[in-house]
Amino acid sequence: MPQPVYILPLNSPAATLDTAKLSSVRNNMLRNAGPFREVQSTTDEQQPGYTMVIQRCLFGEKSIDFKLVFGGNGKVKGLFFLPADSKERYKLPAYYDSTKVSERSVIIENGPYRLPGTLTYPSKGKFFAAVVLVHGSGPNDRDESVGGTKIFKDLALGLATKGVAVLRYEKRTRIYRDKFTSRSDYTVEEETIQDAVAAAEWLQRDSLINPDRVYVLGHSLGAHLLPRIASGMRKKSAGYIALCPNARRLEELFVDQAKYIVALDGKQEKYQQLLDSLEREAGIIKGLHADSKDTLAHLSLPASYWIDLNRYDAFTAFREMKGPLYIMQGGRDYQVTTDDYKLWEEKLNGRKPTAMKLYPQLNHFFITGEGKSKPAEYNKSANFSETVLNDIYNWISKDVY
Repeated sequence: MPQPVYILPLNSPAATLDTAKLSSVRNNMLRNAGPFREVQSTTDEQQPGYTMVIQRCLFGEKSIDFKLVFGGNGKVKGLFFLPADSKERYKLPAYYDSTKVSERSVIIENGPYRLPGTLTYPSKGKFFAAVVLVHGSGPNDRDESVGGTKIFKDLALGLATKGVAVLRYEKRTRIYRDKFTSRSDYTVEEETIQDAVAAAEWLQRDSLINPDRVYVLGHSLGAHLLPRIASGMRKKSAGYIALCPNARRLEELFVDQAKYIVALDGKQEKYQQLLDSLEREAGIIKGLHADSKDTLAHLSLPASYWIDLNRYDAFTAFREMKGPLYIMQGGRDYQVTTDDYKLWEEKLNGRKPTAMKLYPQLNHFFITGEGKSKPAEYNKSANFSETVLNDIYNWISKDVY
């Protein structure tokens, strides 16, 4: 991982970044990189609980990324100066055949919210089986873009090439970000579930689609919430596909992810203050309940969000959910790990019809790799596993009842 010129750790007091330190950082960059020449680009990236604005600046012959991190409450949580990321451009998957696929832009309307989306479908025929894609945590775009990957786009193009239509859409918290950063009372109902239900029911009404063959595919937190999506649908889904659903609590995952990333760096003492802060926040979250008067944000999400999740018994909900279920897990996933997969195996033992499969070489985005998975690998241009794509298609195609 590239070493920062300076870091203000997340959740540390902003007052620790004074003018003297900023001046020192500036002088250090000028000495090592050369004089400031221009701003090359400005972009933003979404991560669970955070928004990162990146301004790429040219100093002499070197590009430096100035990264400003905002929490869910809109306040600055971190400041980084790093050598420019070597993020590769996304490339279309080899299994996509443009001669077999058509796309059209759509709008998923849900009350006051209008979410732009894309329906991807086979160029010939109609009355297709179809899949609606439900994002993981954070304000994701319709492609679930991260670095050089766009796994929802891959899924749409790959499945449509094979004969299955796919609907993907922009997440509400991305399109209406300002409305949510100013709120302290929303839950996963507003963030994810209501729009997933609206999208699935939109598919069931579309003239190209067989309304009896609409499936819901969730990724990560979106997979964790599948039973709640199912309970909101008036006409039930034909089946549910859960890509690396978390079995453990979300705040536990956030802490474990941070510990994993810090361990990769090999300098835990450098980030111990941050880890201690995350542990304290996770402890507060576990104690939140329906009668809690807490209105503060914890891990950049409002107390209402955590209270709602604390009431959700996912294991019972999945056992009681009607219809076929397919759980798929990457063995190299450090965000939702094989510990979660083993819990699903244990807790859903005897639920029918349920299929489960572990892919040892795949990460959280179902991309092939070797060794320990690292955040930097998401910057590489890579595509959703064709093996998993084929398994999804075969599961949809066969009589799973």
